[in-house]
Amino acid sequence: MKRYYLLALSLIIVLAMVLTACTGSTTVAQTITSTQTETQPTTIEYKQLSTSEIVGMVSPAVLPGNLLNQLPEQYFQSALVQNMYADILLYQFREDMDKHLGPETGSLVGGPFYNRLFPNDAIYGAKVYDQFLFDPKEKPGSLFLSLPVDIPRQLRKTMIAEQLSKAYPEGVPFLPGTESYFTIEGVMQNAAEMLAALPAPFFSYLHFMPPHTPYRPSREYLGKFDDGWSPEPKKHHRLATRRTPEHLNKQRQKYDEYILNLDTEFGKLLDGMEKSGMLDNSYLIVTADHGDLFERGEQGHVSPLLFEAITKIPLIISTPGQRERYDIHTLTSNIDLSPTILKIAGQSTPEGYEGRLLPGLPERQAGDPGAGRFG
Repeated sequence: MKRYYLLALSLIIVLAMVLTACTGSTTVAQTITSTQTETQPTTIEYKQLSTSEIVGMVSPAVLPGNLLNQLPEQYFQSALVQNMYADILLYQFREDMDKHLGPETGSLVGGPFYNRLFPNDAIYGAKVYDQFLFDPKEKPGSLFLSLPVDIPRQLRKTMIAEQLSKAYPEGVPFLPGTESYFTIEGVMQNAAEMLAALPAPFFSYLHFMPPHTPYRPSREYLGKFDDGWSPEPKKHHRLATRRTPEHLNKQRQKYDEYILNLDTEFGKLLDGMEKSGMLDNSYLIVTADHGDLFERGEQGHVSPLLFEAITKIPLIISTPGQRERYDIHTLTSNIDLSPTILKIAGQSTPEGYEGRLLPGLPERQAGDPGAGRFG
């Protein structure tokens, strides 16, 4: 029987990190225990960064401390990333990655230029080409250079919109800043194919853009929350953009519909992982980086307002062989993920790492089949 997991409504970007901890008949506990006995603590030296250095680039002084570099060499490391800014960061870790699929993966039309033209200087390629010369939203930096790119893209975009108009009455989903059009089911299919082909043990980072704006659910999810309910109105905040309650309620409903669309397709991906046996020896971590606000006259997350709708995000973890839900209610942060993942892989946390081990991490013993609670 299929299981569909309703993610928390605060979810904006799903970051699914899958860590397999065994190969063949070797158990999770055996692999982790053997790694722990052979690994020595690592010290990473950090320097103070000036404001001028924080421009999307990772300082060479801290680059060796990235999670991918700290995982044991036997892990095959892969990523599928729809978010352009997260992808630019990953390009700086490319020497530690075995497989890297960027925002063009699953794209029906469009896609960024930086990863094709400047893989060694992704941040500058994005700023020069994707955000200046060929900017799809603003006036391009060069009229003549942009025409050969923009005209075919607009023609293809129109054709795709017509072909999918019945399935997507609100418009086909696309990646902000690139006009890369996609379908959620298409991206999930790419993710499933990538995971199925990975050799164990592996670490995989999946960064899906939905349900980020623009909210564009497919037809079957439209009206699913049209039940007449609306939250109690709250007083407009003086720093808000002064959106009306009617506008916010309408956008909230679209947001919920888009989440349901994503949830269904993500549930299918999990069903496939479960059927293949992947979840029997893997940790699956689902989280996000922010939520969206639909109250006090404000919409979205780019805002001076830091209410819980923006800052409170989900953290859902499935452990190998887990058969029941277990809730832990305590304050955690995404910076806790790296030391926790290193612990699972049998590695020590380098000095200078921020974050702490997530509560509920089971202590592995030799012969332990790997099942346990983790929250």
